[in-house]
Amino acid sequence: MARSVATFLMFDGVAEKALNLYVSLFAGSTITSLLRYGSGEQGPEGKIKRANVTLAQHQLIFFDSPIQHAFTFESAAARW
Repeated sequence: MARSVATFLMFDGVAEKALNLYVSLFAGSTITSLLRYGSGEQGPEGKIKRANVTLAQHQLIFFDSPIQHAFTFESAAARW
């Protein structure tokens, strides 16, 4: 049985900004799927519910958390 591992990167509303930056930095990167929150869903409409990405042959999943946390994850790249 084939198995794989993907790193999840959770953001507080800036997942798309980070995603676009990372894809621009790594040649050959691909966004394999992108799903946004819709009207009436738990997260803010239009924000990233889940994006599957390949960066430098590594699988990553980006998303904007629909839940307010007592912590944040915003890489330096996400603040650009």
